[in-house]
Amino acid sequence: MKKIFLVMFIFFTMFSISACGEIQVKNTEESITELSEKDKREQEWQKEKSKIMNSINEDNAEYKGKCGAYTNWYHKNNTLVMKGKGSVIEDWKDYLRENNITLDIKTIVLDDNITEMYPGTFMYSNVENVYWSNGMDEITRDAFFGCKKLKEMYLPSSIKKIGNSAFMGCENIEKIENSEQLVKMGDFAFASCKQLKEITVSNNVEIGEQAFYQNIVVTKK
Repeated sequence: MKKIFLVMFIFFTMFSISACGEIQVKNTEESITELSEKDKREQEWQKEKSKIMNSINEDNAEYKGKCGAYTNWYHKNNTLVMKGKGSVIEDWKDYLRENNITLDIKTIVLDDNITEMYPGTFMYSNVENVYWSNGMDEITRDAFFGCKKLKEMYLPSSIKKIGNSAFMGCENIEKIENSEQLVKMGDFAFASCKQLKEITVSNNVEIGEQAFYQNIVVTKK
């Protein structure tokens, strides 16, 4: 009888320890899956980006063409999507010029496998929303020069550098999100951005000449 009680005691003890262990593991997993507000915003941004990317393709695009050795562009409903990998070249707009086509681009979406963008690619466009590539570490020089309808920009966490004059003349841009990871801002990067009142950067960021020309408040942390 004593042996039976002893066996039962050992069994229940082991079961209790196992259950506690499972609870502890579960609680640990739950704590790991808790995301910061910054991570939640990035997930939301990536979800929006994927939705647009998947909605426009070769079959339903109004206009389409090559924009690099391994990249293609598709346009539909004022949205320009660039898909593929590698570089976007300077002469990707040749097809438009040759066929006398003018695109009204309000939203730009870049595949995360695109790793290089020719400077000034979207300058003077009517773009309002941008989903940049996670495969690049910078917003290239003159990328959005003179884009007066651009009101906000979310920087994916891969972005460490803002090129020279990248947002110069974006008179109505009001908000730059997720800028804390930047390590360098080029000359005149945000010059003449009259509506951009504040941008948050790290204490170690390198700021180029006249990067914030015209009274932008820079908050360092």
